[in-house]
Amino acid sequence: PYSFNHLFFNIFSPHLYYDMNDLISILNKEEKQNFVRHLKKLNKRTDTKNVELFQLYQAGNEKVMKEKLGTNAFNALKKRVTDRLVEFLSKSTYASNDDVELDLYRQITFARRLLLAKVYKRALKILDQTETKAAQLELYTILNEIYHTQIQYSYDNKLLDQEVVFSKFRINQKALNTQENINMAYASIRKDINDCIGNDRPIDLSDIISKTYKVFDIQEGAGDNFKTLFQLLRLADLTGEHSKDYHSINSYFEHKINEIEAREHYNERYRTYHAQCLYYHAYILYRQRDFKKSAMYITKAYSTIDSIQNEITSSFFVKLKTLHALILNYTGQNKIAIQEITT
Repeated sequence: PYSFNHLFFNIFSPHLYYDMNDLISILNKEEKQNFVRHLKKLNKRTDTKNVELFQLYQAGNEKVMKEKLGTNAFNALKKRVTDRLVEFLSKSTYASNDDVELDLYRQITFARRLLLAKVYKRALKILDQTETKAAQLELYTILNEIYHTQIQYSYDNKLLDQEVVFSKFRINQKALNTQENINMAYASIRKDINDCIGNDRPIDLSDIISKTYKVFDIQEGAGDNFKTLFQLLRLADLTGEHSKDYHSINSYFEHKINEIEAREHYNERYRTYHAQCLYYHAYILYRQRDFKKSAMYITKAYSTIDSIQNEITSSFFVKLKTLHALILNYTGQNKIAIQEITT
């Protein structure tokens, strides 16, 4: 039988072609530093040029190495570095992706093991703690597992209040169904927009969203978070790009951003989506030529990513800096715009 690692790393097949620049664009600052350390650790000779090539690619000067080594040697070195980067990315993605969720699943598994051993008090306490964290993060699938486990042992009134557990389970099922319906609705809306673009038909985004939400029985305000809003903002950007009319995109998004931000605690899982929402809204305002308000949202985006720089890719930084430079340029601040784009 194949191990999980064998199956996982097969996804990153060596027979597939990977563009070095594409791979680098998804790395954040910390990952770039870690990859350089990874390469240095693997190097058994001091004359190995893999770190130098990686750094040249980051600076866009890889041709310098090609001229120095010649085409064949350069391609061989490039392939080795690319393979190392694919391997590094696959391992780091598995190690870091959904760490919190994996930890919660481990807690549930541990609690189940304790329940089988009849260590009820400790097991149920672990499930209570896991439930609190999962509820804060809106992890409905994990909550489903918790309530499923609790239901199995709810026959004993000394352990659990069965009606309370049943009620939590039913409420969570509704939330989980809503989450899945929103996911299907987004895919459906995206398909409708693609069809309109492909057939050169006008797009009425508000109408498409309204009709699709009715089809999937999604109530106004359901699933309001930065991930959902980010998806809708991307659709709005697609619509504006196709119609060349960003002015028809109303203040719905600004209202929603302010509404979610105003909550005392919003889901920490959506911090990167928060930053992306601010960027997309700034871009829509820029296309509406509302440079002052656009610059304000750029500033908010920079402020947001200060606390999550390790989660933000370099490509997003480039987009943010480019948009900021464009705004500065259009408002007559040409020298500052050049500094922004070159630093």
